[in-house]
Amino acid sequence: MRALLLAAAACAHANAMRVAPARALPRRAALAVGLATFAAPARAACLPADVSTECIGVYKERALDITKQDATAAGIRWVERPAFRSAREAVSALRDASGIVAGWRTSCVDVGKSILAVRPRVDAACAVIAAAQDDATARLFTAAVDRALYSIDAADVAIGYELRETDARDAFGRAADADNALAQARADYATLLRFVDTLYSGGRS
Repeated sequence: MRALLLAAAACAHANAMRVAPARALPRRAALAVGLATFAAPARAACLPADVSTECIGVYKERALDITKQDATAAGIRWVERPAFRSAREAVSALRDASGIVAGWRTSCVDVGKSILAVRPRVDAACAVIAAAQDDATARLFTAAVDRALYSIDAADVAIGYELRETDARDAFGRAADADNALAQARADYATLLRFVDTLYSGGRS
């Protein structure tokens, strides 16, 4: 049953792509719609840790309870998700990623694949950090995490649209959309990292 639901979600996602181009939709709607075509055929869906080129901008199945059997039955390539054993390890991963995120300045395949690699690590690291906080701090931290992840997802989608654009008349606009999305992702990640540095200044873990 789980595999059928995954397949249905991927199909609905691909059909939604035929409605309208991304920048003609509100920002959140554009992110939800995702992508369906690419010079090399895009997958209907991917797991978050899949860094294959064809996964740039496509639907990501982020449910934590999906099994390898579920993914295989739904035609989704199985990839293990990153995990962190401690808040110290998670904080280190977020700080290490800061230099990578700062380099997201020109939309291209390499940056798209970098986003695919970084995003699940940020998600997993932040979950460990949030679990180590008191309720009030965790709520504030989670809000910053959500903003950063949303912006990263928006950049993923925007790059995917640019890479898959076949109409030269729209190529410039797609590139501008991707550059703007990358700038927002960098800014929101920097804000998240400042929050982390406040929580874990002085080597606290």
